[in-house]
Amino acid sequence: MKRFSLFKRSKHWIREDEGFELSYCREKYHITKELMNLSFLHVGKCGGTSLMQTFVQNGIKLNEYHLNWNRNKISENHFTWVRNPISRFVSAFNHSKTLLNFELDGLDPEALTLKNCPSPGRVYNSFSRGYTFNPEYDELINSFNTANELAESMSSNNSELKERALALMNSSNQHIFKGLGWYFKNGEMISEKPTKLLMVGKMERMNADFKKLSNLLDIPELKGVHEINQIREGNVKLEKSMSKLAVNNIRNFYKASDYKTLAIFQRFGYIAQETLDEYHTYKFQS
Repeated sequence: MKRFSLFKRSKHWIREDEGFELSYCREKYHITKELMNLSFLHVGKCGGTSLMQTFVQNGIKLNEYHLNWNRNKISENHFTWVRNPISRFVSAFNHSKTLLNFELDGLDPEALTLKNCPSPGRVYNSFSRGYTFNPEYDELINSFNTANELAESMSSNNSELKERALALMNSSNQHIFKGLGWYFKNGEMISEKPTKLLMVGKMERMNADFKKLSNLLDIPELKGVHEINQIREGNVKLEKSMSKLAVNNIRNFYKASDYKTLAIFQRFGYIAQETLDEYHTYKFQS
């Protein structure tokens, strides 16, 4: 299986749906270690791009699985990072919304980087193809102004609005649907191969958990890293508040996927019960 392909290798940027390809890493960074039996399961909107950047900047390359991969074939040891599913949902919607409304005027499509746009590959699509994700997904995202509106619409009395909301929530195109449960087959992967999962880190305690990971891996190059630099800042202009109805709808939507997987993580000791309890709440709830 071909895991990585760089969309425009010469321009040193990475597509949202791809990874840090080895030839790209060797070209831009001085890679001194290749961890052949270690993979990062990169769940979208959990700080994974920043984590991968930290590895390659310190000369270390490992496998990354993100968005497009065969969940039945992973055999190597792996780790992952998680986030409050409600916060992750809001971030996933806002990320897509930001890309769809990203200002293209004045941008050089051949000079896109993670520093001048949220996702170079997706923005390049807007230039070259006239759509960001695909026409259907773009239209569904633009049907809703906020994450709260999308979440509330899942139980709307308006059948057309409800249908569009559910179509977006169940679209396998991007991060809204492809959460923790999708990556771990709703927890089945843990039950099948519990010893292969080395660690589960939390985005909410990124630096402390990265230190824990570096100690676990015992890689000297990583032990000097004290802070993970956030590559992509969230769009603070987009609304993050969620009503009680919206929060309940999102909890119900992810009940058999993300929350089921988190409960299995807790059962096997990868996360604490307090984390599981915390992830059923949302700090921006209004």
